[in-house]
Amino acid sequence: MLTEFARSSCISSSASGLRRRSASWVTTTPLGAIARIEHALDGFEGERERYRQRLADGRRRLASYQARDGEAEFAFAGELAEKRKLLAVVDEALAADIERPDDALQIAS
Repeated sequence: MLTEFARSSCISSSASGLRRRSASWVTTTPLGAIARIEHALDGFEGERERYRQRLADGRRRLASYQARDGEAEFAFAGELAEKRKLLAVVDEALAADIERPDDALQIAS
């Protein structure tokens, strides 16, 4: 009966217990479970250290960015101001054309 059940639901029988290959649960011996837990715990300290390093790097970058914030004027600030003035003039001209479509037709012809 177990072999038929195993074939129909992808479960195999072994000396260490039953294992379901197509799902996330696995039944093992207590010793196997302890070994898995120990293996997982061994990786925690390394993972914590990696996150501490990432946090320290992030704090250094933040301090660097904050130091540069407001430090110097944008290199093309003057040119940007001129372009914004030109854009305002173009917007006004377009708005005037929308208000007086007859004048725009006379200019076009």
